[in-house]
Amino acid sequence: MDVKRDQYSGSLTTHEYLSTLKVLFVGSGRSTYELIKLLFQDPTIVVSGIVGTNPHPEVLAFTQSQNIPIYNQFEQVIRDETLDVIFNVGGNAEVQQQISRDKNSSTVL
Repeated sequence: MDVKRDQYSGSLTTHEYLSTLKVLFVGSGRSTYELIKLLFQDPTIVVSGIVGTNPHPEVLAFTQSQNIPIYNQFEQVIRDETLDVIFNVGGNAEVQQQISRDKNSSTVL
């Protein structure tokens, strides 16, 4: 995967090689499960965690089988400097604003 972060916007572009893309999901419902299944097929994508208080049974089973951590709160997790992408699957506008404000500046939301 040839990707590069634009130095001004933090957006991913297609120049620099990254061996893996670390992603975090905020939301643990059925939509998250479908996305994880899809992304998990790509060996360059690493799901570093899921944030959710009541995970869908399929999300719970999948994360347990793959040793993916589930977090109850996102406030600390989103500051992880190794994260490349955060997916706010829950769609809550207030959560989106807080993540956008508090995430690491190099992480794409």
